[in-house]
Amino acid sequence: MRYVAAYLLLVLGGKSSPTVSDIEKLLASVGVNVDQSKANYVVNQLKGKSLEAVMAEGSSKLGSMSAAAGVSGPAEAVTTSDSKLEAKEEAKEDTDDSDGDMGFGLFGEDD
Repeated sequence: MRYVAAYLLLVLGGKSSPTVSDIEKLLASVGVNVDQSKANYVVNQLKGKSLEAVMAEGSSKLGSMSAAAGVSGPAEAVTTSDSKLEAKEEAKEDTDDSDGDMGFGLFGEDD
């Protein structure tokens, strides 16, 4: 992902066709080591393509994904975990000493 991000930053910065060397320089400037094979792959896949066209193609692929796919599973899990968390918090409130001295008897109630 860092190689794609570097490529996009270079294009947005005015480089119409960034090279592996450009990506290396950018990533090295922020202390990131470069894997040559990954940088080459990104450059080769995006060579000669318009950034806008690539993004439009990606957006159309995302748009074709079913919005309902997988929603019931994670949504139910979140709802279940939220209700468990609320129950746990209620139980904690019921058993919590509210005398403010953390159970050490520093304020003389038991004296």
